[in-house]
Amino acid sequence: MFRKRAQRLATLAQSADAEAALARLGSIQIEDLFAYYHHNQLDDAEFIPLLDTLVESFAHAGLSEMAVLELRGHACELYHRCCQDAEPESTFEANMEGMFTYLPVPARTRWRLWL
Repeated sequence: MFRKRAQRLATLAQSADAEAALARLGSIQIEDLFAYYHHNQLDDAEFIPLLDTLVESFAHAGLSEMAVLELRGHACELYHRCCQDAEPESTFEANMEGMFTYLPVPARTRWRLWL
């Protein structure tokens, strides 16, 4: 009995480690995509759907719903910073509304869950 419990605990620990690693990878890839966006002056109409695809790929890879929401939140914060670099008086709410206009309706709904 102790052996089975120890095995279950080990499996849970590995699962948590995998979740954390996948979430960290997602965060790094989002940051890299924003660096590319910033240096290459992509149009938002091209960039935002790419960003959505990147985040959704982690949902399809098995990242938990909460961790995917955190990735979306991280992306929204980075996008807001980019917008403020270009237009310092812009608000977070206005920047998010602008960002969401480049997403199809189902994706907008997913992103608004974070707000």
